[in-house]
Amino acid sequence: MKTRAILFLIIFIFIGFTSLARAVGQAGQKTADNAIILIKNVNIFNGIDEELIPDQDVMIKGNKIETVGKDITAPKRATVINGGGRTLTPGFIDNHTHLVWNLGVYEHFNTPIDYHAALALVDAKNTLMRGFTTIRDVGGSVWGVKRAIEEGYF
Repeated sequence: MKTRAILFLIIFIFIGFTSLARAVGQAGQKTADNAIILIKNVNIFNGIDEELIPDQDVMIKGNKIETVGKDITAPKRATVINGGGRTLTPGFIDNHTHLVWNLGVYEHFNTPIDYHAALALVDAKNTLMRGFTTIRDVGGSVWGVKRAIEEGYF
């Protein structure tokens, strides 16, 4: 059993270093996304003021907020989302999360790696739905998860 644990540890370290090398190689590659999203009818919490800014629209181009105001007109190719009077906040950041290490120690080392990836994708979606738009996974290799999300598979 001790030999098996050491083997898993060596494999885990190798995968981590391989993923790190791949990430460094891809560091400068960014995809241009010209998608336009208009979110209408939201109350905005800007992270500074105590009061919400009521009944606003937010225009997003690519990955940047372009305009915030009332009654913004959407371009023809825009995706329009009705916020229904809900509250829109800045994305939250979690600097210490575990998308891959989401099982107990025994289950982690005795479960197929593709099962870990599937759970990590579900956990990534749940994290996003809780309002976190930026995370830092500190416990596993999530480069395949990142790639699957960036390529639109999940």
